[in-house]
Formats: sequence, structure tokens, C-alpha cells
Amino acid sequence: MQNWSSEIQELKNYNQSLSGKIPDLEKELERLIKVEDEIGVLVSSRRCLEVMVSDICKNESLTFSKTVVLKGKIDKLNREKIIPEHIITSMYNLNNISTYGAHPKEFDSRQVRTVLINLTTIIEWYLEYKNIGGVDTEKGKYETEKPYDLKELVHVFKPKRKPIIIIISTVLFISIVVIFAFDVFHIFNKNKFEDIRDSDGRISIAVMPFQNLSGDTLYDVWQGGFQNLLITTLSNSEELSVRQYQAMYSLLEANKNVNYASLTPSVASKLALKLETRTFIMGNILKAGNKIRVNVQLVNAETEEIYKTYQVNGNTEDDIFALADSLSGLIKNYLEIKKLIKKYDYHDYHETFKTNSSEAFRYYIIGYNAFMDFDFQTSIEWALKAIKADSSYISPYIGLSFNYSITGQDKLAKKWCKLAYKKRGEIPLKEKLKVDHLNAYYFETPNEQIKYLKQFLEMEEMNTIYWYFLGLANYQQHKYKDATISFEKAIEICKKWGSNYRNPWNYFFLGESYHKINEHK
Repeated sequence: MQNWSSEIQELKNYNQSLSGKIPDLEKELERLIKVEDEIGVLVSSRRCLEVMVSDICKNESLTFSKTVVLKGKIDKLNREKIIPEHIITSMYNLNNISTYGAHPKEFDSRQVRTVLINLTTIIEWYLEYKNIGGVDTEKGKYETEKPYDLKELVHVFKPKRKPIIIIISTVLFISIVVIFAFDVFHIFNKNKFEDIRDSDGRISIAVMPFQNLSGDTLYDVWQGGFQNLLITTLSNSEELSVRQYQAMYSLLEANKNVNYASLTPSVASKLALKLETRTFIMGNILKAGNKIRVNVQLVNAETEEIYKTYQVNGNTEDDIFALADSLSGLIKNYLEIKKLIKKYDYHDYHETFKTNSSEAFRYYIIGYNAFMDFDFQTSIEWALKAIKADSSYISPYIGLSFNYSITGQDKLAKKWCKLAYKKRGEIPLKEKLKVDHLNAYYFETPNEQIKYLKQFLEMEEMNTIYWYFLGLANYQQHKYKDATISFEKAIEICKKWGSNYRNPWNYFFLGESYHKINEHK
């Protein structure tokens, strides 16, 4: 039975929207939809990709010799920055896996679904590139109200014939929305990740042989076998530069005094540095009864600091391949997210309560960039994509709420606040308090906001954004002395970091608070 019927149905919807507008792609999609065997799906998916890539190259006036293969064309599009990076990644993934159909080899049937998911992602972007509408996607699904006119939004700030209380109230509202959204996108926080990239921008990584700690010599073969599986699967990521199995094997052969049993973190660090990598993977295989457990550590080769640990469980030796796929996915997402954090200067990404999906995180960042460009509609669309990629990722929910709020769509703003609030039972305490504060902003009193803010600041005292929020809530309560203490605290923290606080509203309301308590000097 097919396990990709939902993906095929989605492709049918896209095919219906074409209606003769792109005959070549329509023809290949019709062929793909009718195919029932796995190899046929892989081959047809690759043909669809070839049609789109060829058309894009033609539109962009890129010419190639007849000997250039599909991957070479994708490489060129990538170098020319013609296609978004996340779409390029989907193209590479589709092309790499689909070769198992073009040149039949052993593959996992679950990879067929992966190919179709990548194809759907590419087609969705391609139709936007070709400016073809009519596709029923998540885009605009929740949007039922007319977007607020940005000119009207700007006009709110004009003081002409407006009483001072209205001006202050308006500034207060806009500042809450903008600054909270800035916090959602982590603008004012400090970076805690070191750069682990090569000069070409990719993350270099070495995979060490695994240690068999199961007590069963039958698993000795998987010491190198699991290493080889991880190398193969991680090499599919365009963000990673993985040292190949032969290089690792040759290095171990050259160091006769090193064997699997003696492969300590210190020894592995030295081997990784010889391979000119700053990150390495080491792990072990355990067995208890019929259960198999594989433990993995992601380690900094220069400091021997453990970035991340993972463990996956299986029932039999037959599960080894699935365990390797699962681990490689976890590691790939973690490293790609770290690269995105560095690339986009995200200072405070606490992975324990964020997303493990690099795709969702990438969409979230694109949405943030759109928000910073005052392109709120685009920001909304990318936030919806992030939620579609990982429905448990809370930050896009909060971002959507404030995007809708700043564009005057209050019903939708409150709707997304409620959706975030429903998930509060699934997230750690710090995130719960952020959601509670958001809920109190819409539906409760400043006193309730203050309660949640104080609880949050007890756990994260150096968070300047939430000191600002506490000052703002006190200002709303006319507790101006308390407000000055909080606003000053935010500035003081930044001074300790050797920088100025970039939040202009903090200075505005601090000045207003000084005025209210007659401290004009």
C-alpha cells in the first residue's frame, strides 16, 4: 500500500491549477500521479524537477553544454543566488534520492515520500516564480480580514490635533507590538554560539567509528558500519562538509596505537583536527535484552565540549538502518540551525524549547526579515510555513499574533494567541510564561502581566526585553517609580555587555516616567 497518497493528492491539486499554462510540467505531473511503483515515482519526480530547472535556466538566460547534468544546473542556480537557499536544498535532496530510480539500487521505501515532499515544496515556489495563482495552500488560509493600510498605520503617529493622551496610548500600543515581535525574533540578545564553519561557509564534521559496548561480538561489524551510514546520510546536506569513510579509515590505519576501544574524546579530538574539522561525532552501541540503544555525542574538536547528545532505540539489528536515518536527521537539523543562528545573528536560541526542524527555523527567519522590512503580509505567510513544517514550534504563533495585531486584524491576533495558549502544556516553564504574558496582554490586566513578568525575570534576570515589558506594565498602572527601575535595569545590563540598548521605546517611557515623578534632571 502506498504511504505517500497525501503527497500525490497535493500534487494533483497543483496540476489542476496549471490548466495548460506550463504544458511540459503538466505532462510530467500527470505521468507521476498515475505511477504506482516506487522506482517510477522517483524517475517521474526527477523529470518534473528537470522541467522546472530547465525553464528557470532559460528564463534567467543561463546556457550550458549538452554534457551538463541536472546537478550542474542546480549548482549554477545556487551560485547565482537565483533561487532561495531552502528551495535549492530541496532540489539537491530530490535529485540525490531520485538517482536510486534512474540507476536502480537498494533504497528505503520511506525515501519515496521524502522525494514527493521536496517536489511539492519546489513546485509551490516555482508557481510563485511563474506568477501562477489558484493553488489552495496554507497561504492566506487564516486571513479573512482586510489588511491594515500601512499609510494609515504611519498616520497614527502624526500629532496634529490629537490629544496627548491619545498619542501616548497609541505609542504605548505600537511599542508593545513592535518590541514584543522583536523579542520573538531575538534581536536584542547576545550570541552564545561559536562559529564552527569552514571558510566556504559549510560546517566541517568527522564521524568516528562507534564503540560496541553491547557485550555481543556480533555487533562489532556495526562499529564501522554505523559510522559509514552516518557519513553517507549526512553527506546529503549541502550545509555540511563530511569527511569520508576512506579518509577516516586511512587516518586510523596510520595511527596503529589507536583502536576502537581506546577512542577517547581526547584521542578523537586529535584525529578530527588532523582531518581539519572542528566538530566530530562519536558514539556507542548498547544492548539490553532485545533492545538496542545507540548513543551519540556531537563534540567540539578544539575544546572537547559536548554540543549535543542523542540516543535512539531499536528492537533488533534490522533497525540499525532506521536508527542511522533518525540520528542523521537530528544531527543535520541541529547543525543547520546553528549555522542559521550565526548567519542571521540570532543571539539567544534556546533549543530546549524551540524547534528541531531547520526547515521551520529557516522559514521563521525569513518571516522575521520580512517583518523588519515592514512587509507584514509576507511575514505572515512565512510564519504559516514554519508552523506547517513544525506545528509544535511556538515562536511563529506569537509572531503571527503580533503581525496581525500591528496590521489591525485584532480577531486574528487574538486567535493565534489562543492557539499558542492551547499549547502551553507542551512547552517548558520559560516559554509558558511568555505565552501567559502574551495572553495577559490581550485578555487580562497589567497586574497579571506583572505577575508573569516577575516570574520570568527570576529565571532569566539578564533578559533586557522582559525588563522593558515589566517597566511598561508598571507604567500602565501609573507606578512610575517602579517603571523607572525596570527601564534603567535594561540599560544597565546592556552597559555591562559594552553596548547601548537598541530599544528606543525604553528611553521614551523612561523619560515619561521621570517626568511623572518630577525627576526632570
